[in-house]
Amino acid sequence: MSLMTTRRFAPLFWCQFFAAFGDNFLKTALDFVILYEVSGANSAVLITVAGATLIAPFFFLSGLGGELADRYDKAFVAQRIKLTEIGKQFAELGTDDRKRLFQRQLLTYVPLAAHIRHVLQERANHTAPKSRFFDELEDYMSAEDAELTLRAVIGWGRYAEVFAYDDDSGTFSLENPT
Repeated sequence: MSLMTTRRFAPLFWCQFFAAFGDNFLKTALDFVILYEVSGANSAVLITVAGATLIAPFFFLSGLGGELADRYDKAFVAQRIKLTEIGKQFAELGTDDRKRLFQRQLLTYVPLAAHIRHVLQERANHTAPKSRFFDELEDYMSAEDAELTLRAVIGWGRYAEVFAYDDDSGTFSLENPT
């Protein structure tokens, strides 16, 4: 019982307890109200079946959830869940909204893209040569990897309209992006 009173565990336990209690209470109350109104005399059987139906996913999937919780780092799982939420948003949006969402994610999670954008915004003419960023990348990786990395970020930045890039002159700019 001492675990229930520890400062680290007790808030988590009680939060989970009351969330589950409230969720189950609401489901049960809705079952009773809806099924009693719909079925009248046969409501007892339907309420029992509905309760079993609502509990079944927890019963069958709780073991899998425990397995996943033990196997993977919780931060890793949270990142993947967030990624799928953003993927779902991306799929549901129109073209312009997709670009805005992609732009937000690109500037938040790809430091090189944010760095290029920041450098372009600071310069008076809003341009910078590719060599400036290529040389920075070469300090940390091979020339081939630096080129591949820069090519990927250029493609993403163009799509998201974070910056423009002229292949002929090898120059980044803020000319086209919003």
